[in-house]
Amino acid sequence: MALALGIIGIVTSLILLITLAYRGVPVILAAPLASVVAVVFSGAPILASYTEIFMPAMAGFIGSWFPVFLFGAIFGVLMTVTGYAAASSSWPS
Repeated sequence: MALALGIIGIVTSLILLITLAYRGVPVILAAPLASVVAVVFSGAPILASYTEIFMPAMAGFIGSWFPVFLFGAIFGVLMTVTGYAAASSSWPS
């Protein structure tokens, strides 16, 4: 029964995450909320799940992908400042 309840929690939290992202909620806010739903359904302690599992994994993800996010942001600003984004969007097809 506990396994079925955990799977229901995972599916519910995934549906919640997709719904919130579709409605424009930033994923940095929606992901912790969806993870709380999954933890509540699993029956695990909520605070321990965040401090020992979720936060270290999120910090590792951000640390691993930070250069990609940084260079993507710099590239986006460079495209806007130089006017290349507007010029390429108005290019005749």
